[in-house]
Amino acid sequence: MSLRGLRRAWRVLPGAASADEKAAQVFSRASPSVYSIIATGADGQTMLGSGVVVADERIATNYHVIKNAQSVRVRHGNDESAATIEASDPRHDLAMLLAPGVHAPAATIGQTAAVEVGQTVYAIGAPRGLELSFSEGLVSSLRSTADGNVIQTTASISPGSSGGGLFDAQGRLLAFTTAQVVDVQNLNFAVPV
Repeated sequence: MSLRGLRRAWRVLPGAASADEKAAQVFSRASPSVYSIIATGADGQTMLGSGVVVADERIATNYHVIKNAQSVRVRHGNDESAATIEASDPRHDLAMLLAPGVHAPAATIGQTAAVEVGQTVYAIGAPRGLELSFSEGLVSSLRSTADGNVIQTTASISPGSSGGGLFDAQGRLLAFTTAQVVDVQNLNFAVPV
């Protein structure tokens, strides 16, 4: 077959989406569920974080984002509303916010038991308050800790990403981005859903 014939055949064969198309699809599917969290303490200090809608009017985030909060607000684009802490689990660094009036689509929950090292994952959050920042990486390890399992990833996260989502290639929520090791590259961790 000539090169021209091969090109023609390639155009008509159904194929997988390119990496760019797949990433864009993940962002399109998952980003409506990711919110910025603004927690203000009694001393007036503000803690920025991220959260993921998991049910109507319910946003999950990291406990350390809201642990000293006197007031909490959630934001997605121009939409901002007050939220209250409904439940918390300091040991696993998780919290649930009740956000009346937030009717965004809930994230589809993925199968964390099926996560494998080398799998492509995507983080969406608000590092340094930059809403809906999107990064791609790999699962670099699955770690057991005294407080449970964590997913180690090369997907970039920074302060403000805490509580954001780590999604699989189908846009399903696998974990909440939680921590990074400072002064080294690509040592980021997420708590499985």
